[in-house]
Amino acid sequence: MGHTLDDLLDVAIEHEISSQRLYERALERAADGPARAFLRGLIAEEQGHERTLRELKAMEIYDGTVPVENEGLLAGPATSHGASEVPEGADFEAILDFALAREHRARMLFESAARAARHPELRALFEGLAGEEAQHHRDIEARFRRQQGSMGDEM
Repeated sequence: MGHTLDDLLDVAIEHEISSQRLYERALERAADGPARAFLRGLIAEEQGHERTLRELKAMEIYDGTVPVENEGLLAGPATSHGASEVPEGADFEAILDFALAREHRARMLFESAARAARHPELRALFEGLAGEEAQHHRDIEARFRRQQGSMGDEM
C-alpha cells in the first residue's frame, strides 16, 4: 500500500520527538552551564517543530491522502536521522558531533519533503523547517568549534 502526506507528517513528528529525546539525554550528561542552556534551546526548538507539525495535521488545510512517491522519506528516525542513542560514555564533544550529523539528516529529510509537497503552503512549511534544521546545524557546529578551540569568542 502506498504512503500519503499524512504518513509523512507522522514520520516528521516522530523525528522531532526523537530529536527532543536525544537532546534531553545529552542535557543529562552536560555539566557546564552554557552547554546546558544550548541544549535546552535545541529541545525547545524541536518541541516547537513538533507542535507546528501536529497543528498543521489537525487543521487539514491540505489533502492528506496525496501519495508520497519517495518512500525513502518515510524511514524512521534511526534510518533518516542516524542513530537515536548517544553512545554510552560520550563526552560533550561527541554529543555535539552526533547532533551535527543528526541535524544534517533532518535538513535533508525536510528538503526532500518540500520537493515532494504539491501544496505551496506545505512546501513552504517544509522549506522553513529545513532552514531551521540548517540553522541548528550551524549553531551546533559553532559550539563544536568553540569546544575544540578552533574559534574564539566572536559568536
